Amino acid sequence: MDSKSYNRILNLIKDKENPAALNAAGVLLIFYEYFEEAYAILNFNFDANGDEFAKKYLKEFWLIKEYIKDFNRALELANKKDYRYAQKILEFYYNKGLMTISGFKLFMICLFKRRRFKEFRRVNEEIKSLGFDIDFDKYIQHLNFKIKSLLFTSSIIPSVLVGAYIVKSNSKTEVVYRDLPQEKQIVYKYVEDDSSKRLKDVLGSQLESSLYKNGLKMYKNKRYDEAYNYFKLAYEFTSNSYIKQHTLFLLAKVSKNLKRDDAVVYYKEYVREFKYGCYYDEALYDLFFLLYEKGQVEAKEYANMIDRRSIFFNNKIKRIIGGGI
Repeated sequence: MDSKSYNRILNLIKDKENPAALNAAGVLLIFYEYFEEAYAILNFNFDANGDEFAKKYLKEFWLIKEYIKDFNRALELANKKDYRYAQKILEFYYNKGLMTISGFKLFMICLFKRRRFKEFRRVNEEIKSLGFDIDFDKYIQHLNFKIKSLLFTSSIIPSVLVGAYIVKSNSKTEVVYRDLPQEKQIVYKYVEDDSSKRLKDVLGSQLESSLYKNGLKMYKNKRYDEAYNYFKLAYEFTSNSYIKQHTLFLLAKVSKNLKRDDAVVYYKEYVREFKYGCYYDEALYDLFFLLYEKGQVEAKEYANMIDRRSIFFNNKIKRIIGGGI
């Protein structure tokens, strides 16, 4: 893991009373294959904060054991040049949305070695669009050449002992982020690089979707403080996925309910970026009243942008803008 990613995770776990941040740190640690640390943080989050999502992640941690076992099977098959079956194993987790950094790289190797160049390009572009550069682009220019370096690196990757990673933390009072002892580390030679330059986009819509769904659940239960934490994290990790406009609008909505000053900022960003978005008129309506209550002249400008056919261009709006501010 590069230092930027390491520090980002450290920042997430500094606020020990923020369940959403701790869960996000746990998910990222899983992606980077620090499974013991991920389990410890999620376990702490459940013990200290009683977080139900952390509890759910812990209950489903057996999936990680299965993933590690299947990854090692795929790796062994790839070493024997059985790329077809190795790809089939990894494709299951790719479609399920459960992939670590090593899984992505081995999956790409299998596609390339099987000359599945169209799929290779598609996956490569998907990964790049999320801000995760595995540096396969240079190979696309030489698709007819054998890549000896990849074969070499694949052949020296050691297998993983599953039992070493599913260990409960004995820490009850604090979260401790530490490097695993060398004998317990997952050392994938082709993973030891600094190719991931933008951690917030590494998991893209996978992480964003998880945070958004958790925030939506809190929002529906009117637990606005918790909803804000989840939507704020989803916003920070946002990609150009379809979830982006929903995340931004609900972050603005929750901020308004909490009477936070940043509500105006988020509403303005939504109006600017999603002119034809599904919440456009409602965002203008909310933004108008936030500014109107503060006596700001620009409020009328936003009110006049509301579609006249919209339910949000109601009599109250008409009376106010008709009489001026």
